[in-house]
Amino acid sequence: MTKEVKLRSRRMTDGDIATVVGIISAFRKKPTWADVEKRARKQGLPFSQEALRRKPEIQVSYNNKVESLLAKETEAQEALAEADSEMFADLRAQILELRIAIETVYANAAELGVPIEDLNRPLKYVDHERTEPRRPK
Repeated sequence: MTKEVKLRSRRMTDGDIATVVGIISAFRKKPTWADVEKRARKQGLPFSQEALRRKPEIQVSYNNKVESLLAKETEAQEALAEADSEMFADLRAQILELRIAIETVYANAAELGVPIEDLNRPLKYVDHERTEPRRPK
């Protein structure tokens, strides 16, 4: 227990601060103070979250990391929204083409005297492997 107290009571050096700043910059996702403290302890630094927060250099590094990750996330969401809007525009165009094709089929069926109800019935299943191909007349 006394060893733990002695480790916690040591002052943070410039090297310690640089190590913690490096730890923060290595995060690929949004860091939490608990995560920073855990990684600092793995590096042999005995400082608590509160002690880490008190150092302005560490606080600035933490805030910059969080802001940069939020900016990247926002950019990614905007790019995704743009890709989605392009995809939806393509889908809307395809839907329009299909509606026009359906209207054409209905118009042609009406000209030929085929009832619309006959157009909506299910297709008959044809086993193409077992049936003989049609021969031209």
